[in-house]
Amino acid sequence: MMESRSTRLVFDMEETESDEEVDRVAFWSRPVGGIVRRALEESVRRWLLMLVARSIVADPARCRGCQACELACALAHSEEPNPRAARIRVFQDLGRHEPVVCLQCKAPPCVAACPNNAIVHDPELGIHKVIEDRCDACGACVAACPYHAIFVHPSTSQPLICDLCGGDPECVKACPFEALAMVETAVGSGEVQR
Repeated sequence: MMESRSTRLVFDMEETESDEEVDRVAFWSRPVGGIVRRALEESVRRWLLMLVARSIVADPARCRGCQACELACALAHSEEPNPRAARIRVFQDLGRHEPVVCLQCKAPPCVAACPNNAIVHDPELGIHKVIEDRCDACGACVAACPYHAIFVHPSTSQPLICDLCGGDPECVKACPFEALAMVETAVGSGEVQR
């Protein structure tokens, strides 16, 4: 995760650069009871997660079209090894392979297009997810995605949107050519960490 000046104050209190920071460090360093301290640390951790946008990026120059990412994704989300049930797809265009996966847009058109509010933002993981009970499989989200990164499950017709496997994407681990990487971008900073 990217470290900003405020995260250093909480997690790396050794580094200080000004008297103002020393005062803040002194405040955060004072003795706090175990339960209160754990609650405070959890609160800060959740707040920091909301400031980070996560997504998977692909490097088409490295992709060889092996589709190991598709298979790993399908197996991570169901028992069937069906690449058509994956949340990532590898397309070939003019001899070039291009993995396509949800970019976790900051202003997602799929959310706005859903008539049932079935796509919601999960601030804990920093992703958009489908609430299957609300979804009627109308396909509005699929049509609204400008990146064509929402797919339809072959048997349930439910939309498939990348959920980053809870923060540890199987597709990234499965790619033998390192064509995929999960990145975290501090919101507003433009800095990316792989």
